[in-house]
Amino acid sequence: MASFEIGCPACRARFDCPADRAGKPVRCGSCANVFAAPAPPAPALPVAAPARPVLRVAVPVAVALPVARPAAPVARYAPDEPAPRRRRPAEVEEEPRTSPKVYVLGGVAALVLLGLFAVAAVALKRGGDSPSAPVAAKAESPAQPLSATPDAPAAPAAAGPLAPVDASALAKVAPTLPADTPARAIQRVKGSTTYIRTQNRTSVASGSGFFAGPAGYVVTNAHVLGFGPKDVKPPSRVEVVVHSGEGDQKTYNARVVGVSVEDDLALIWVNGGDNAGAPLPAPLTFGRTADLVETQEVVIYGFPLGEKLGLNISVNKTTVSSLRKEKGVVEMVQVADGMTRGNSGGPVANTRGEVIGVVVSGIEGTPINFAIPGDKAAAFLARQLAAGGSFEMGRLAPLWKGRR
Repeated sequence: MASFEIGCPACRARFDCPADRAGKPVRCGSCANVFAAPAPPAPALPVAAPARPVLRVAVPVAVALPVARPAAPVARYAPDEPAPRRRRPAEVEEEPRTSPKVYVLGGVAALVLLGLFAVAAVALKRGGDSPSAPVAAKAESPAQPLSATPDAPAAPAAAGPLAPVDASALAKVAPTLPADTPARAIQRVKGSTTYIRTQNRTSVASGSGFFAGPAGYVVTNAHVLGFGPKDVKPPSRVEVVVHSGEGDQKTYNARVVGVSVEDDLALIWVNGGDNAGAPLPAPLTFGRTADLVETQEVVIYGFPLGEKLGLNISVNKTTVSSLRKEKGVVEMVQVADGMTRGNSGGPVANTRGEVIGVVVSGIEGTPINFAIPGDKAAAFLARQLAAGGSFEMGRLAPLWKGRR
């Protein structure tokens, strides 16, 4: 397929862009910037050879040097920004030579600063050990997820890598309370179910999700964020609304941690320090898919039809209709009714309040609805936390330009 070379306005990286991606969003692999690919340059028109030699101005061209150059990263651009041009050799300024005295003075200054820091550290330690001067414990900063969603949709910003989390503790990601009454279990799951709003360059959508795993992490569907099943439309903004419609409603700007298009699952993260440090809902527990039986009573939580129906959560009781298996492994949990658009990504829980499924799809005009098994969702969460976040694009990999 024909391609043409374009460059990143943020990090000035160069890469080849397929001609059919002109005018469509692409993503930078090094700075994770999103932009619309520029139109390919017009082909040069043939020029008749002159009758006599004509002096022409030489145009700078890239010359292969003996020094090995790293492969150009896949790039993306911000919308409506021109592709950067390469600097010509004449524009490269010669770096001034530094006097050896500067290095000597710099080394002396560094030693002095190190000494001052050491003295200050000892003084702080002694003050903290004194019973008359207690020091408040500093809250541990949460791990930063991979792909940051900025406050303004028009200026997406990259984030640092997510620190891997020990996944061995995820067998039960929240304490199970077997003594809970069904009413108390419903209140607990309601409090941890969230309303999710997403925005990209062309549309605004909504869905549901729930807190699971370490504090601040929310599980939802990949398609709620614009990833799949047939196209990739990464969000420019993701908002998580906690206790939607209640007096203590809080809205958080969320960041995308990882996605699995094949499983239709996504993991996002909110900063618990936002909203004046208001406490986040407790994470939910995953139940075992093997314990499910047909006709078992389960409860669906979420926000059907989004804000058209209102800000408050909907709770619908239903039953398990079928356990859809492939080679003996449950791939889908079929339930009888209780789901509609907007429920996607919300939890399906048993009467103990354990998540046994994640709402994903249904057949219009029928009481046939499907949920991703809780075991698969728990495995996805553990995989993402252990890897520090990853984008598992599956069949959509050729369309995902922001490879990491």
